[in-house]
Amino acid sequence: MTDITMPHIWLPRYNFPGRSRICLPEEKDLRAFFAGLVNTGMINSGHALANAGVIRAHAPLAPPTPDRGWFIAGVGNYQDTAGTTPATANNDPVKRANDQGSGGNNLTEYVSNHPPHLKTDPAFTLNGLPVVQFSAGSTESLASGTVTGISGWTQFIVVYPTSAASIWFSGPSGNGQCWYDATGHFVNMYAGSTVQYSITLPGSTWFYFSFVFNGASSFMYKNGVQVATGNVGAGQQTGFRIGTDTATYFDGYCAEALWYASVLNTADRQQVEAYLAAKYAL
Repeated sequence: MTDITMPHIWLPRYNFPGRSRICLPEEKDLRAFFAGLVNTGMINSGHALANAGVIRAHAPLAPPTPDRGWFIAGVGNYQDTAGTTPATANNDPVKRANDQGSGGNNLTEYVSNHPPHLKTDPAFTLNGLPVVQFSAGSTESLASGTVTGISGWTQFIVVYPTSAASIWFSGPSGNGQCWYDATGHFVNMYAGSTVQYSITLPGSTWFYFSFVFNGASSFMYKNGVQVATGNVGAGQQTGFRIGTDTATYFDGYCAEALWYASVLNTADRQQVEAYLAAKYAL
């Protein structure tokens, strides 16, 4: 039996916004698919396993659709707040980022004419994908409008801080706020009370954080590993921002952020984390 070239194979897929990659549920499904081809004599086993690994590496499982907000760098980004001129080139201003989820909560520049900027230069991209750079000195940030208040929610961010003091997420009255405290060396989450994770930043790498806001049973995860738990308080989230709490700003890069208007169960949270880890090779 010899290897054969098969340039056109149909596989079940899940789509996620702005990407043309095939997204398959599990690697075991891929291996089963190729095992079937081996059994029929179409390809040998070495070719099957290699193809399964290659396709899976480029095919992160799509997350549950965010119903609160979904920001993706380079997808639905615009150079104007009206959303008429796409931001596609390196250093294009991002004055508007359309919600890629089902909530319809678009983000626009928080301070007029102080937008963050798209980075498509390979020196800045993450796993070949564009990112958005925020400058604290230029008060660059993005914010949603007012949204219906909720008491329990989940939010994720893929981030690379480049200075010690940084606000990653915030909402009105500080609820839903996630930031790094350079004095105490903590990552914090807050909705009336604070849950902290001890870490020294900035580092020299990207990471993704998951924040589950659920009152006394709240959790923080770094790269899918739980790093803190406690009571964040009972404050409601009535809006969300990337890069500011209206007083402090963020220095660094963001590739993606997702908000859910509920406390995700473990399986759904892990699905989002697996998607981010695979997509950005983290």
